[in-house]
Amino acid sequence: MRFNQPLSVAYYLKEELRLLWSQPSFERMTRFLHNWCAQAMESGIAQMMSLAKTLRAHATGILNYSITPFSPANSKGSTTRSPASNVPPTATATTSSSPSNYTVSTNPPSGV
Repeated sequence: MRFNQPLSVAYYLKEELRLLWSQPSFERMTRFLHNWCAQAMESGIAQMMSLAKTLRAHATGILNYSITPFSPANSKGSTTRSPASNVPPTATATTSSSPSNYTVSTNPPSGV
Protein backbone atom coordinates (compact mmCIF):
# COMPACT_ATOMS: atom_id res chain seq x y z
CA MET A 1 0.00 0.00 0.00
CA ARG A 2 2.78 2.48 0.82
CA PHE A 3 4.13 2.14 -2.73
CA ASN A 4 0.80 3.28 -4.15
CA GLN A 5 0.39 6.32 -1.91
CA PRO A 6 2.23 8.81 -4.17
CA LEU A 7 0.26 7.57 -7.17
CA SER A 8 -2.99 7.86 -5.24
CA VAL A 9 -2.16 11.39 -4.05
CA ALA A 10 -1.19 12.45 -7.59
CA TYR A 11 -4.45 11.03 -8.96
CA TYR A 12 -6.59 12.88 -6.41
CA LEU A 13 -4.68 16.13 -7.00
CA LYS A 14 -5.21 15.76 -10.76
CA GLU A 15 -8.92 15.15 -10.31
CA GLU A 16 -9.25 18.08 -7.92
CA LEU A 17 -7.46 20.39 -10.37
CA ARG A 18 -10.19 19.71 -12.93
CA LEU A 19 -12.58 21.58 -10.60
CA LEU A 20 -10.59 24.79 -11.14
CA TRP A 21 -12.49 25.55 -14.36
CA SER A 22 -15.90 25.32 -12.70
CA GLN A 23 -15.25 27.95 -10.04
CA PRO A 24 -18.03 30.58 -10.18
CA SER A 25 -15.93 33.73 -9.76
CA PHE A 26 -12.46 35.20 -10.11
CA GLU A 27 -12.04 35.27 -6.34
CA ARG A 28 -13.07 31.63 -5.90
CA MET A 29 -10.88 30.53 -8.81
CA THR A 30 -7.94 32.46 -7.33
CA ARG A 31 -8.41 30.89 -3.90
CA PHE A 32 -8.85 27.43 -5.44
CA LEU A 33 -5.65 27.75 -7.51
CA HIS A 34 -3.67 29.03 -4.54
CA ASN A 35 -4.90 26.19 -2.28
CA TRP A 36 -4.33 23.54 -4.95
CA CYS A 37 -0.76 24.70 -5.54
CA ALA A 38 -0.10 24.64 -1.79
CA GLN A 39 -1.41 21.06 -1.57
CA ALA A 40 0.71 20.01 -4.55
CA MET A 41 3.82 21.54 -2.99
CA GLU A 42 3.08 19.85 0.35
CA SER A 43 2.62 16.47 -1.36
CA GLY A 44 6.36 16.19 -1.90
CA ILE A 45 5.76 14.57 -5.30
CA ALA A 46 8.27 16.12 -7.71
CA GLN A 47 5.94 16.13 -10.71
CA MET A 48 3.09 17.76 -8.75
CA MET A 49 5.48 20.34 -7.31
CA SER A 50 6.71 21.13 -10.82
CA LEU A 51 3.13 21.47 -12.08
CA ALA A 52 2.28 23.81 -9.19
CA LYS A 53 5.25 26.03 -10.09
CA THR A 54 4.15 26.07 -13.73
CA LEU A 55 0.56 26.94 -12.81
CA ARG A 56 1.77 29.77 -10.58
CA ALA A 57 3.94 31.09 -13.39
CA HIS A 58 0.93 31.10 -15.73
CA ALA A 59 -1.63 32.22 -13.14
CA THR A 60 -2.44 35.45 -15.01
CA GLY A 61 -3.61 33.64 -18.13
CA ILE A 62 -5.36 30.91 -16.17
CA LEU A 63 -7.27 33.38 -14.00
CA ASN A 64 -8.23 35.47 -17.03
CA TYR A 65 -10.40 32.51 -17.99
CA SER A 66 -12.71 33.38 -15.09
CA ILE A 67 -13.21 36.85 -16.59
CA THR A 68 -13.64 35.82 -20.23
CA PRO A 69 -14.09 32.07 -20.71
CA PHE A 70 -12.89 30.99 -24.15
CA SER A 71 -12.70 27.72 -25.91
CA PRO A 72 -11.99 26.97 -29.57
CA ALA A 73 -15.61 25.84 -29.87
CA ASN A 74 -16.71 29.42 -29.16
CA SER A 75 -14.81 30.79 -32.14
CA LYS A 76 -16.91 28.90 -34.75
CA GLY A 77 -13.97 29.01 -37.15
CA SER A 78 -14.40 32.69 -37.95
CA THR A 79 -11.28 34.79 -38.33
CA THR A 80 -13.07 38.03 -39.15
CA ARG A 81 -14.36 40.45 -36.53
CA SER A 82 -17.55 42.41 -36.65
CA PRO A 83 -17.37 46.11 -35.70
CA ALA A 84 -18.99 45.36 -32.34
CA SER A 85 -16.27 42.84 -31.48
CA ASN A 86 -13.53 45.47 -31.84
CA VAL A 87 -14.29 46.68 -28.32
CA PRO A 88 -11.20 46.03 -26.16
CA PRO A 89 -11.44 43.91 -23.03
CA THR A 90 -12.16 45.89 -19.88
CA ALA A 91 -10.75 43.55 -17.24
CA THR A 92 -7.63 41.45 -17.00
CA ALA A 93 -6.09 39.42 -14.23
CA THR A 94 -2.55 40.21 -13.20
CA THR A 95 -0.23 38.66 -10.67
CA SER A 96 2.33 40.33 -8.50
CA SER A 97 5.76 38.87 -7.82
CA SER A 98 4.19 36.75 -5.08
CA PRO A 99 2.27 33.82 -6.61
CA SER A 100 -0.46 34.04 -3.96
CA ASN A 101 -1.42 37.64 -4.80
CA TYR A 102 -3.73 37.92 -7.78
CA THR A 103 -5.59 41.09 -8.73
CA VAL A 104 -7.99 42.27 -11.40
CA SER A 105 -7.52 45.50 -13.32
CA THR A 106 -10.66 47.04 -14.78
CA ASN A 107 -8.75 49.61 -16.82
CA PRO A 108 -8.75 49.16 -20.59
CA PRO A 109 -5.40 48.43 -22.23
CA SER A 110 -3.25 51.46 -22.94
CA GLY A 111 -3.54 53.03 -26.37
CA VAL A 112 -7.28 52.48 -26.57
